[in-house]
Amino acid sequence: MDYLRGLRRLREDPDWLSKIGVGSLLLLSASIIPFLGQIVLAGWGAVMVRRAVSGTETPMPRLDLDFDYLGKLLSTGFKAFLAMMIWGLPAGILIGTGVACLYAGAIATMIGGAAAGGDGGMGGLGALCAFGVGFPLLIAVSIVLQLPAQMAGIRAELADDLNAGLQFREVLDMTKLVMRELVIGSLVLAFVQWLMMVGSMLLCGLPLIPCMVAMVVARAHFAAQLYQKYVERGGAPLQVAHPPSDGPVAPAPSTF
Repeated sequence: MDYLRGLRRLREDPDWLSKIGVGSLLLLSASIIPFLGQIVLAGWGAVMVRRAVSGTETPMPRLDLDFDYLGKLLSTGFKAFLAMMIWGLPAGILIGTGVACLYAGAIATMIGGAAAGGDGGMGGLGALCAFGVGFPLLIAVSIVLQLPAQMAGIRAELADDLNAGLQFREVLDMTKLVMRELVIGSLVLAFVQWLMMVGSMLLCGLPLIPCMVAMVVARAHFAAQLYQKYVERGGAPLQVAHPPSDGPVAPAPSTF
């Protein structure tokens, strides 16, 4: 597994600067219409995944302000977004419930310590210990629960079909077959994204949005490699959908 392959393939595209620019505009559009630009960009990433598993890693799919084409990307991206959101609901509920329980337990501990005649210091120490143990454990469990959500998104991207991402047994089987690579790659990409954020902050935040677009490319190539590894290990291949046309539709010839 080459976890950073996408970042290298990015620079091999002669039009990479213009595509990063359009992707940045799509992300900035979230200030006007929330999520719309992100979902379109997710659709672009999905097309990139399909092309990569078919052997076309470079150049990247076209990305321009052709609204008909962007509409197709929106449809594709929405299917993967919805699949990941549905699979991510248990993790979201777990985090919300767990944090609420930790806060309630901490307050009860502090009140109990004060009611016992203390100054609340021991209660505060107990609450701190509960957070120190409970919160990291909660995060670890939520990360594990999010792993199938990533695979569900990849399946929906490849098949261009929401149902492919909602097949419970198939998603879990796919997750198990590539669990090691999925965990390592997710950590590597998260660390790279953190480095990009720190670097962007040092430069007054200016490169942050383009870096986020670059991470879409990195994650798309990572997803393609995960699928290829899954098939190599005996997983049932998906019917990979054809990507949208990689060029603008030629106008119909005029008739006289």
